[in-house]
Amino acid sequence: MTSGPKNFTMSIQTAAQPDISYQPDQEKYLLRVERLKAKRPQHPSLPAGFPKQLNGGLVWEGADFENEAQWTLTFEKSQLEEIEAALRHFQCKVILQRRTEDDSLDKAK
Repeated sequence: MTSGPKNFTMSIQTAAQPDISYQPDQEKYLLRVERLKAKRPQHPSLPAGFPKQLNGGLVWEGADFENEAQWTLTFEKSQLEEIEAALRHFQCKVILQRRTEDDSLDKAK
């Protein structure tokens, strides 16, 4: 005995863009903040084993420096040339690798 087709219902959820306009909207912002509060823990905890406070010579705050030159790395012309040469070398390797892969694909056809 054969039975006919079965009817079924399926719902599909599609991702929608958030209702965020180019111009700031304080009311929408506050509504979004309240909506997200319900989804987030009140007192988020750190992952297991993560230190409560970071210490050491690499830890700093903006107030630790007097001016931008103290945290900005400035390259000499020779250093920039070395970086450019390394970039060109890497780009050539990528181009050669792609050509080799393309040749392999062509031969396989």
